[in-house]
Amino acid sequence: MQSPVPDIAPHLTATLAALRADGIEPSDAEVVWLARLRWVCDHPEDGSIPWVSGAPVQYGGVDFWPLHHLAEVWWMRAHKLLAGKETAQLAAYLFAHACSGVGDVSLRRITSSADIERAAVEWFDSLPIHEREIDPLMFRIMEIDGDRQTVPAPCKKANDDQDNGGDGTTFVAIMSKAFPGMSSEYWLTGVAASSARKMLIEQASKSTWANSPTFHSAVESYLNAVQWIRISRKETDGS
Repeated sequence: MQSPVPDIAPHLTATLAALRADGIEPSDAEVVWLARLRWVCDHPEDGSIPWVSGAPVQYGGVDFWPLHHLAEVWWMRAHKLLAGKETAQLAAYLFAHACSGVGDVSLRRITSSADIERAAVEWFDSLPIHEREIDPLMFRIMEIDGDRQTVPAPCKKANDDQDNGGDGTTFVAIMSKAFPGMSSEYWLTGVAASSARKMLIEQASKSTWANSPTFHSAVESYLNAVQWIRISRKETDGS
């Protein structure tokens, strides 16, 4: 009787063979990690919508919306202003999503470091959400923002990819030029920033999966993971 165990992806088989040939035996966790990352590379997105676009996640009596561009820029600025204050950063992240409904511009009134921390932390402390529920909520919110898990390159500094966000005008100008007829306010607060970026990518590329930015990002994450495994072994061996 043929075993129901599925075959390992050819690229993953080759990766494991190369690591083992160099004397590196990946742990069970590392094999699972690589398998998950490789699966994304080998399975094109089918265009399905896992959640109604723009719909909020309701949790603890609060609507957490996908970040529109105004909220996204506000959050990136807040993250830098609150450097070293992890609880305040977490509060600001969730607060930004709660203030990201269509047309919501309330974050424009909260701009100083002190005001951001006070508003976000006071709001966060009033949430009827237990500490153990925070991580699942964060992962769910990341999903509605369209975030796909990526693995950073080992040599990349932790904040190399942290955009300062600017004031949002460049993004709005690009979207308005690509899709004439829509108001600048629409691109700022009328649509999720992740949805707008996806529209722009699709408009610009019209490409196949093999040439798409999503595919290249997935492959880059997979290769970065392999490098992390190699580097971790060198550090363990002291070489």
